[in-house]
Amino acid sequence: PAFRRFISYSDRLEGEAYDANTDTETTFKDKQGSHYFLELKITGEPNPLVSVMVNNRERAAFTSERVLLEVSPGDIIEIAGEKYDGNATVTVVSVHEQLKYPPVGAAVTTFSTNELLGWVALK
Repeated sequence: PAFRRFISYSDRLEGEAYDANTDTETTFKDKQGSHYFLELKITGEPNPLVSVMVNNRERAAFTSERVLLEVSPGDIIEIAGEKYDGNATVTVVSVHEQLKYPPVGAAVTTFSTNELLGWVALK
């Protein structure tokens, strides 16, 4: 009925042509191609069985106490601890000045699992 036209946006589009071939893409246009850095530190001894995954791809292992990562806005950062039979705590120790998230001091502990550290976001 006519009342639905006020509630649903899709009903307002009913009967209108939809151009599926538009060249649109959701991006961070002003930040596209920009990279930012953050540094992570593992508590205790370095452990190469604990690694950092960015967008579901392994990017670095903790062969040393600290890892420096190059990230972009919208990246998903996880700590992969499933190969390590124990607990590992990873802390963000420094970030690029324009990064809002993850903040310095953010930490996750893995229990032989993968743990989400968060999404990269700008201020």
